[in-house]
Amino acid sequence: MGRKPWRLALWLLAGLLIGLGVPWLLYLNHLVKTQFVHHRWHSPSQVYAAPLSAFEGKVLSPDRLLYHLQLLGYRAVAHTPGLGEYRHRSSGADEQFTIHTRGFRLPEGRLDAQRVSLHLGRNDAGQWTVNTLRGAEVLTLEPVRLGGFYSADLEQRQPVKLTHLPVTLVQGIQAVEDRQFNHHHGINLAGMARAAWRNLLAGRVVQGGSTITQQLVKNRLRMPQRSWSRKINEIALALLLERQRDKGDILQDYLNEVYWGQAGILAIHGIAQAARYYFGKSPPQLDLAEQALLIGLIKGPSWYNPRKHPQRALQRRNLVLKLMADTGIISDSARKQAASQPLGVTPKGQVDAGGYGDFMQLVRQRLRQRFKPEQLQQAGLRIFTTLDPWAQKQLSGSLASVVPRLGQSLQGAAVLTQAKSGEVLALDGGIERFSGFNRALLMRRQIGSLIKPFIYLAGLELLPDFSLDSPLADEPVAIRTRRGEHWRPANFSHRSHGTVAARDALLHSWNLATVHLGQRIGLKRLAGFLNRLGLHTPARLHPSLLLGAIELSPLETSQLYQWLASQGSQNEIVALRAVTDDQGTLLLRPRTATPPAVNPEHMQQILAVLRHITTDGTAATLRNWPHLLRPLFGKTGTTNGGRDNWFAGFDRRYLLTVWVGRDDNKPTGLTGARAALPVWADALQKLQETR
Repeated sequence: MGRKPWRLALWLLAGLLIGLGVPWLLYLNHLVKTQFVHHRWHSPSQVYAAPLSAFEGKVLSPDRLLYHLQLLGYRAVAHTPGLGEYRHRSSGADEQFTIHTRGFRLPEGRLDAQRVSLHLGRNDAGQWTVNTLRGAEVLTLEPVRLGGFYSADLEQRQPVKLTHLPVTLVQGIQAVEDRQFNHHHGINLAGMARAAWRNLLAGRVVQGGSTITQQLVKNRLRMPQRSWSRKINEIALALLLERQRDKGDILQDYLNEVYWGQAGILAIHGIAQAARYYFGKSPPQLDLAEQALLIGLIKGPSWYNPRKHPQRALQRRNLVLKLMADTGIISDSARKQAASQPLGVTPKGQVDAGGYGDFMQLVRQRLRQRFKPEQLQQAGLRIFTTLDPWAQKQLSGSLASVVPRLGQSLQGAAVLTQAKSGEVLALDGGIERFSGFNRALLMRRQIGSLIKPFIYLAGLELLPDFSLDSPLADEPVAIRTRRGEHWRPANFSHRSHGTVAARDALLHSWNLATVHLGQRIGLKRLAGFLNRLGLHTPARLHPSLLLGAIELSPLETSQLYQWLASQGSQNEIVALRAVTDDQGTLLLRPRTATPPAVNPEHMQQILAVLRHITTDGTAATLRNWPHLLRPLFGKTGTTNGGRDNWFAGFDRRYLLTVWVGRDDNKPTGLTGARAALPVWADALQKLQETR
């Protein structure tokens, strides 16, 4: 009778353990299957600028090349450059570069790493050009990474396969983090005993004794706090995980999961992003010293941060090298050679180049119709754009420096494209570094006289008896509108000029002559012609359309002028070059529509007047910029009171559209020639690389 209570207690205890333990184990097993066995990596899509290429005869300034190298994190050295390094020697008239590129996978194919030498000098026009290039017919530097489309966890990750990693890196991590990895079943009892003894002496959890499997569990399930309950769960999950996945899969997941540091608000996870963040390389390109530094960082990315604490990082790296030599992974001579190397981290750990938010907004718009948000945030797409970082720097600099000198409360926006192809090279939505409102895309303002070249072109196309030598009446006119009102336009000077040649009317942007021409064409016929060119006119037409009373964004205005800059071959703006998946398979290569055809002779007549405008017309002040290379083509635009001041102009390489005004739409008292044109000229002079 006396033993029955004890038996009952034992049965109750066993039942309690089974009742609680079985559901607990089932839950943990569910976690293993969902979070590890069937886990799918969520990788942000990565957005890249256009790559920089160089060949003999190409216009390329030393400043532009240096800027691109610095954005990519190449290191300047005095010796023969290794991977990701360059040497620069300057003698004033001759600039010499030796660059060891890293290689990259573009949509068109793989760029191999190579060492290339090039000399830059001045051509007859004063521009910097590539005089000689040795080591390759074309030097192509990998594209700058502009940013990414991140999920809510703000993690930066690019999973890689274990077989793509250096053997010494994989073995070194095991030697330092878990020497018994290949022999235990998820936990290391000896290591746990040592950790438990130290924790007991300290009276709290101060050491984990965790295996690589346990660390993977902790990192994947976000279990940072140190407690006995967390440790028990971690042990159980590690044992279950090793029963369901092999060692190679566990090690590969660990290397893609482990935390390697912080880049602002972005967390750096995985070996691929760590290699890029600290060295600007892919994992297979890491040398022994770099591998050891990354292995050492796992213990404490902040404490051993090589940029903030180089001495700590150096000591930790050399300790890792010693452990690798002691375990036979590397020879002692290899250890000594690697230990003698500098840390070799890039000067600045940029995950994203930054400063391209306005352009990224355009990219997002263009991707929205083809890809879902979750694809952009999780599928690891590689998005290749048309942006030129050097051109963006020059454009932003010109807006930020010129507009504030014109007056208080003024704002600006600009779009730069390649004249022939329509590729967007730069885009700026405001004079601030980070504009809260992207005026280049979202602001719509009247374009004023920018519409006039298209009205005169419509006259040439639609009126059999009209030419630019035809006489036009530049005299007051009153036009009755549908509402029964009389619209009475006027010239900017409030003077009329009598009978004038159409060519002179366009050259001097006389309103009255343009209105008389528009009446001859007819509003409906004119609207039909403009719609063919991609300018969507309102359904209810008003004669003020003849003077540009139609609201467009700077991007839409640039698209209109793209048709002129390309001489009729392109009337679409292009921001994307290609989109691939993480394996390089092409998913999207945008195609542009065929632009409407016009008589080539009519096109050339309009272009001749646009060229004349920059020498003797409303843009004649361009003579104040003697370093600008000619020929130049362009048109000013000003709305009532200078509320909107425009200049859209181009040379053989670039089309640049600039708007200057106030956000509250109040008059500025300026004109397109006084406000937008100085920004345009300052930027183009830098882009032409004549200084």
